[in-house]
Amino acid sequence: ALADLLRKHPNLKFTVRSGNYPVFENEIRENRCDIYVGYPPAYVPPDLHLDEITLPTPLIVCAKEHPLLKEASVSLNEAIRYPIITSALPAWYVDWAKHQLGYTQSAFPVEQLSVLEADSIPMTVEIVKNSSALTAALPTDLMNELSSGDLRKIKLVNWPAIMPGCIITKLGKSHTPGETLFGEALRNQVKSEISLRRSF
Repeated sequence: ALADLLRKHPNLKFTVRSGNYPVFENEIRENRCDIYVGYPPAYVPPDLHLDEITLPTPLIVCAKEHPLLKEASVSLNEAIRYPIITSALPAWYVDWAKHQLGYTQSAFPVEQLSVLEADSIPMTVEIVKNSSALTAALPTDLMNELSSGDLRKIKLVNWPAIMPGCIITKLGKSHTPGETLFGEALRNQVKSEISLRRSF
C-alpha cells in the first residue's frame, strides 16, 4: 500500500516500524505514532479508536520436497509436528487453533504453534526453503519463491480465507492528508490481496 501511495504522491514522508500492538499503544496515545495496522488486540482503551478491516489470511508454505506435500490436505495436528516459524501469534489464530485441536477450557500448549518468532520475511523464507519448517505469508511476499517452486502451498484443513484486522488511531485526533491517503491506499491493497489470495 505504501509503495503504491508513494508512486502517486512522491513527496509524502512516512516512518514505518514493525511490532505488536502493545509496543505502540502508548506511542499512539502520546502522538509518537499516528496509525497502527494489524491484528485486533483483545482490548482497546477508550481514548483510542479501532476501525475494523478484513484481511486475507496468509498462505501456509513449506519447502518444495516437504513430506506434507504428499497429502492433498493437512490437519493442524499434522502440521504442528513440524517446526513453525511465525511473527507474534495473533489472538484469532490461537482461538482457531484451540478449536481445531479440540481444546476448550483446558490448558492450551500455545508453544506448539510457533518454535521461532521472526519478523524478517527474507530470513524466514531461507530457513523454510532449507528445512522442514513451515511458515505463513501473503502471496505478494512470496511471489518469486512460489513462481520458482522453491516454496509450495500446503492446504490446511479448515484454514479460513480471511481474518480480522484493524486500524487503530488516537480518538479525536485530526488525520493529516497523508494519513487519509494511506488509509485509502491500504483498503485498496487489502481488496487486491484478498482477490490474489483466492487464486492460490
